[in-house]
Amino acid sequence: MSDNQSDIPDFLMGGGTPPEKEPKSEPAADNAVEKEAAQETGETAAEAETPVEAATPEPAPEKKVELDPALSGLLSTADSSELDQAELDQYDFDTAIPESSGKMGAVFVGVAVVLILGGIFFIMNNEKLRDDINCFFSGDIQTCKEEDKLAQEKQWAKEDGMMRNQYGELFGMIYTPPNARVTMTKLQWVESKTDFLSRVDKGGADMRGEPTREDVKNKSHELKEREKVDSLDFPVLPILEKAENDENVIHTYAYEVDISREMYFDRKFLFASKDHYPGDPPSDRQVIWFTELGPGQLTINWSGCDLAPRPELKRPDYVKAVVRENCDMKSAEGKRMLRDETVWEDHKRDIRAEFGFRTDAEWMEVETALKGNETLWPEIEKEIAEMDCAAVAE
Repeated sequence: MSDNQSDIPDFLMGGGTPPEKEPKSEPAADNAVEKEAAQETGETAAEAETPVEAATPEPAPEKKVELDPALSGLLSTADSSELDQAELDQYDFDTAIPESSGKMGAVFVGVAVVLILGGIFFIMNNEKLRDDINCFFSGDIQTCKEEDKLAQEKQWAKEDGMMRNQYGELFGMIYTPPNARVTMTKLQWVESKTDFLSRVDKGGADMRGEPTREDVKNKSHELKEREKVDSLDFPVLPILEKAENDENVIHTYAYEVDISREMYFDRKFLFASKDHYPGDPPSDRQVIWFTELGPGQLTINWSGCDLAPRPELKRPDYVKAVVRENCDMKSAEGKRMLRDETVWEDHKRDIRAEFGFRTDAEWMEVETALKGNETLWPEIEKEIAEMDCAAVAE
């Protein structure tokens, strides 16, 4: 082979495979590659000198799991955001967050809701606070304050008028019989200013309870035998008064009046103010309401009272009237009148009127009551039978 042929590479002459072409690299990379090749050469030489051992499988590299930073405080890894898969598989997320924390959150929410609703309820039921809030949101606080001041002054004037002392009067109280006894009882209720204004101005509940009672003296209590009273006067009858030593205490009054006389039916009255008498008046009393004469001054319009006599009181007159009728029936004139029933009935009415029986109804009322008295009626029948006609002659 010539010298020229010796310069031809072997792979061109059919003597082998062409060598792999090495990639170009940076100088630093070339140095690394050279070092790595040297290490591999050394390892290859070592392997050639050491007997071949059974191949042992290398362990699989551990998997690294990225952990959400939000959970890093709940798990055991304190300073790393990575967590081994094995540790993650063993972690019980059902017990990681205590169940009590959820309950406490519900309690806090419930308390907050209650406080909010309570605040809204308090504001809605407090008229002044509600108005203040409305003024704040309307933006015209100064106007609202002026309006509130005027409204407050108006309310104070209204309350002063409601609490003004009130007095009634009664002049010329006449009745029959004039020697009857008049018993007047003053009823007094006591209440606080707050309760009074709530009841009168707001229509609130009446908190006064039962009244105290006090007799009102008058001259009918001092009558001697055969004395009488032409009329009674009551110039001052308190209806509403502030307490003398405490303006925050209010007294209100009403008056029960009983007129009585032996052998007469009693009459009962109630003098009261519609604004201050509690509840419905008693059904056994005739009610006369105070009527207003002027600011704080009221009166009772009295139309008189006639006590109705009890049947026992009319017994002597009844006996005389019956005896007179019986005697006239026996007389010639009487016998003539008996022929005409209408004439005779008119004659009996004249006799009864003469003895104080003004109507047929009055006569029947007395007669029915006397006959219904089983103890008294036999005595009356005996008295009629024993009375002589001369005792009832005209």
